[in-house]
Amino acid sequence: LERDIWEYEKPICSANYKGRLQVDLLHTYSADLAPANVGINFTGCLEQIVDLDEKKEQLVASLVIDFIWHDNRLKWAPTYYGDMETFSLPGSRVWTPTFTLKKNANADYNGLQKDVPVRVNSDGRVERR
Repeated sequence: LERDIWEYEKPICSANYKGRLQVDLLHTYSADLAPANVGINFTGCLEQIVDLDEKKEQLVASLVIDFIWHDNRLKWAPTYYGDMETFSLPGSRVWTPTFTLKKNANADYNGLQKDVPVRVNSDGRVERR
């Protein structure tokens, strides 16, 4: 080994910041408890009219609904996690709002799926799209 010249490849060090962040945030987190003073913003958009039966007064449609809320339990300092500002995880791992359709003609409707991915931001903002 000559001075300042590596005989072999230089060692590489990498960290799993996402994994460490998830462990740190979710270790004591309970998805069953709503965040304190939570406000929920949602937008809905009609994607497609599948069927319209005027006699039965029934409309079958495809909707896209986006939710955004803040959960103070999901805040972190990005500088401690490789400057990571956002990450995604299954919605079942965090608290998500309950959404119920009134006057729903679909007897099989059980509400929103819980396993849809959500995006969590370092300021505690959670987005479900």
